[in-house]
Amino acid sequence: MSIPDKSEIPAVFNEISAKYDRINRLLSGYQDVLWRWKLARTIRNRTPDLILDLATGTADVLISLATHGIQFKHGIGLDPAVDMLAIGNQKLKTRHLSTRIELKTGVATAIPLTANSVDVITLSFGIRNVPDYEAALVEMKRVLKPGGEALILEFSLPSQPIRTPYLWYLRTLLPRLGRWLSGHATAYTYLNKTIESFPYGSAFEEKLLTAGFSSVRSYRMSAGVVTLYHAQLD
Repeated sequence: MSIPDKSEIPAVFNEISAKYDRINRLLSGYQDVLWRWKLARTIRNRTPDLILDLATGTADVLISLATHGIQFKHGIGLDPAVDMLAIGNQKLKTRHLSTRIELKTGVATAIPLTANSVDVITLSFGIRNVPDYEAALVEMKRVLKPGGEALILEFSLPSQPIRTPYLWYLRTLLPRLGRWLSGHATAYTYLNKTIESFPYGSAFEEKLLTAGFSSVRSYRMSAGVVTLYHAQLD
């Protein structure tokens, strides 16, 4: 299975939106909850005026930040998949967060905000799906205020001896589980290819520095299956 045109990926997420959260929990063994908690703990600005979550999906990241000590005045979630946003809005209403958080249709390469207007940007498991992710990094830098920070969670490849069984899981077991849980024939069949082909570790740190960030640190989690990148501006 080849990697699909990335412009088609939002349509896939729309098709599995009703099951997306449950699938995430099951396929990650609920580690996705821990990863978002670590992201919240890493943010230095605990009281930002404006926080922007790109590829927000069903708003899990913004909800996690609101419940883990990030006292933001206003949150914006941006995503091209409208059905995912609809689920997210239902969750915000249930948690009484609709007055603090708004969800909008949009993409990371054309953020509908003015320059130097955002305190904190987050992006979880979406940067590798952006058709021009390097342009997205530059766009993130554009809208951040001086002293702002960007936190990106993304899959990465662990070192041996874990890499071999992990690749087997990615290439063999995960597509079957994803197809069974989602009822979608192809939603999870190309996931391993996007993970294996995307830069991670020092290679992605260099991409962030090239985009204009002043400093970057990365934190490997779950034995290197996931990496959290923390980029800052002077």
